[in-house]
Order: sequence, then C-alpha cells, then structure tokens
Amino acid sequence: MRKTISIPESLASELEQFKDRLNASEICTLALRREVKRLKALDSLEAGADVERFQLERQRDGDHWEAKGKIAGIQTAVRLGYRPLSEVCASVELCTREGLPVIDQIAQIPGVIELIEDCMKDDECLSVFTDDYAHGYGLGALEAWDTLHTQAGKGAATGETNSEINSETPNR
Repeated sequence: MRKTISIPESLASELEQFKDRLNASEICTLALRREVKRLKALDSLEAGADVERFQLERQRDGDHWEAKGKIAGIQTAVRLGYRPLSEVCASVELCTREGLPVIDQIAQIPGVIELIEDCMKDDECLSVFTDDYAHGYGLGALEAWDTLHTQAGKGAATGETNSEINSETPNR
C-alpha cells in the first residue's frame, strides 16, 4: 500500500540538497513506526493503570471477604463437629503449604460446603469471592481448632474434662 505524505515547502527545499544521500521514504517509515510504537506503549500504560487499579480493588475486596469468611469459620467451627473440623484444618494447612485453593479441598468434606454457602448468603458475598471467603472460613476454623486444643491442654493440666471446656467455649 502506498500513501502520499505532504511536507512543508521549506523542508522540501532543504531535502533537495541531500536527495542523493537520504531516502525520505525509509526515514518516514522508521519515524512512523517509532511513533506508532510509542503510542501503543502509551495506550498499554493507560490500560495497565486500569488493570493495576482493578487488581488492587480486587485484592482489597478479596481481603474483606476473607476476613468475613474467617469470622464465619470461627462462629460455625463448633457446629462442624470434631471430625469435619479436623479435616477442614488439615485441608487449610495442606493448601497453605502447597499453595492450593482451599475451596477445592474443603468442598470434599461432607457438610462443610453447605455451611460456607449458607454463611456466604447471610453475608451477601458475591460468588466471585468464594475462594477468598472459603480461605478465610478455613483460617477461622483453624483458629477455633487451635483455641479448642489450647483449652483442652489447659484442661488436662487442671483436671477439667472436655465437656467442661466445651461448655465454657462461647457459641457466637
């Protein structure tokens, strides 16, 4: 494809002196390519700023829902019962160690995903934040688990029974 480019007369007369030493077509091509590349870089910077802002907002929102999930995990840990709670905690520890999504692991534990979904509905959590919420839920359950074990350890040292310790654990 050929295009005609207009240049001012003053520049044309200056170019005339050097016509045997310069290729105006090649110079224009290189200059236009450089300008297009610069404009594309500018566009990508602007898009990059939007993407970065979106990512920061997404991270902030994800952190919010993870915190909400953690509260729900603490509050419902007692309702899980010993075995599912121990499985949730083992899953959270595995996922944290391996860098895996918590939701994939704890969704396999009977009854847990239903509890999480109920809590998400109560908190009006959007489905896009399910992973964040589930991760927080697992962390909350783990915190409750650690608290129960600490209390059980104190009970063993003082002679209290598990039922006495559990009756002192507040149901939130």
